[in-house]
Amino acid sequence: MEKNKHKKTFILSGLFFIISFLIFPNISEAATSVSQYGITWNFDGDYPVGQYANGDYWVLGPVRIISITPDFDGSHHGWMVNMSGLSQGYDSRSSGFNASLVPSLPYSAQPGDAIIKAVSTEPFDISPRPVLKTTAVLTVVGNIPPDNGRSVFRPSFFGTDRTMHLIDEINPALLPSITPPVGVTGPSLDWVKTRFKMMQLDIDSCCSSENLRAVDNFCEGAASHACSYGGRVALDNGDGALRLMLNDSYEEKEEALIYYIQFGLDLYYQMKQGIKWYPNGGHGSGRKLPIIFAGILLENEEIKNAVKSVTKEAGDSSIFQEDGFLYRGYNNTSLFGSGGNYWTNVVTDYDSRTSKDPYGYIDGGHVPGTSYQEGINSMIWKGPVMAIKFMPEAEIIWDNRLFEEYVNRWVYYGAWAQPDPCAPVMGYCIGGSNPGRVCTYADHSVCGTGGKCAGGICPSGDYAGQPCGAGVGPDGAGGCGGVRCTNYGADFWQVTFGPDPDNLGDCIRDLDPSDGIGRFPAENALRANSGTYQSGFVNALWDEYYEDYQISIPPANPTNLTVF
Repeated sequence: MEKNKHKKTFILSGLFFIISFLIFPNISEAATSVSQYGITWNFDGDYPVGQYANGDYWVLGPVRIISITPDFDGSHHGWMVNMSGLSQGYDSRSSGFNASLVPSLPYSAQPGDAIIKAVSTEPFDISPRPVLKTTAVLTVVGNIPPDNGRSVFRPSFFGTDRTMHLIDEINPALLPSITPPVGVTGPSLDWVKTRFKMMQLDIDSCCSSENLRAVDNFCEGAASHACSYGGRVALDNGDGALRLMLNDSYEEKEEALIYYIQFGLDLYYQMKQGIKWYPNGGHGSGRKLPIIFAGILLENEEIKNAVKSVTKEAGDSSIFQEDGFLYRGYNNTSLFGSGGNYWTNVVTDYDSRTSKDPYGYIDGGHVPGTSYQEGINSMIWKGPVMAIKFMPEAEIIWDNRLFEEYVNRWVYYGAWAQPDPCAPVMGYCIGGSNPGRVCTYADHSVCGTGGKCAGGICPSGDYAGQPCGAGVGPDGAGGCGGVRCTNYGADFWQVTFGPDPDNLGDCIRDLDPSDGIGRFPAENALRANSGTYQSGFVNALWDEYYEDYQISIPPANPTNLTVF
């Protein structure tokens, strides 16, 4: 698409520079130190310094750094140069800590170095999530950036690729201008600025990365596990992109847009260095959209092609959780699940709670439509679906029709648990009015009020061999006396349920319709458009605009599947 050169020239020569001068001082003189967000890098003399468009500092190198405050104490307030993996030297309270990754001071920094400094949360004798209060980065350059850095995105802080992108690469004509629903304003542009201005150290799809998402950077200064959790981060990322697509003037959105594109660039260069946000509970969603957003607005073919070409198969090989949690099952249905020991999870709620149905009939997990499927991911994914519909090129780059089909199905239908020919878990009632009665997970009610069906047995200890299940066991506290319930009951496993011993690639069929046919017949079509993590802003946009984009849902009783 051809850029509106006249508009861009006006923006760059006018308002953007005015904003830049007001927000970020024109620091072109030499300085003996730079300070940002409570962090100070002290040099052994005067060096030219300046700020990039997002406010992060650069210094002309080589430069000798004599101290970085607050001081590293061997376990807290750490810093790293050219971070390139999951090991970290920031805080010993988070996994992957290695004090040897923190260089000695004075440190002779060379052009191309990205020096990340962390400020740890206090007191040090507790281990909150996150364990960091603030992170900031100082980039060492070999040449003074154009316009002293004010018209340049900060290069990546991860690895050694310091590719430079100019603000002038943004094409405003590619940014949608959506009218918000009546009475809905969504998050403010000031919220977008605050939320995405500071560097986003977001390097993994696990709780270790959650620990390093600093309070000031991700939580707007309010320490909370919830705001650094992957589900919350994903919601913010979706809200941020969609807020920038509303019909404010470009001049009003530009500052927030720069911060968000900077975030997308940082994610891309982490991805380029091998970082993945693979399927892992509620940790990995939300990173694909910001990268696509940045690639489109910068008209960068390398970024767009890199995202489009990623693996779309369910499993840990996926770079993005949105791709790795979904696959096509029988009747071409979009199903939720990835990896894990399916039957162990179903029987005992141990192992992965997102385990894929190995037979491809129903949604995975301990119970279809629960846990991470409903609680975290499904409603979060409405945001990216709306974004790629508002920005048509994004849909091409996203390149996974299955994702859109799944979200559409979740919103309008709910959990997928029928048709299903597989027999349900069978076991014995624990508690209730019928303890010891034979039961199935398809209908716990036969155990009576307070009772539950238990299809496993305690593997060892004082209760070895006694029935146990998901949250129930013989010790009176819902377990096996400190031993995990991980074994299957020999009376029924591969006899009435589980893999067919004569064909291990298939399941034992359900021939008893008294509790319905299938593993969880009563769960089918429940929980539509529900979830713990969701955005009212996204929901309002969906209700206003998505009807034009609905995707048909496969029939619940396909003709090509025999269930008896």
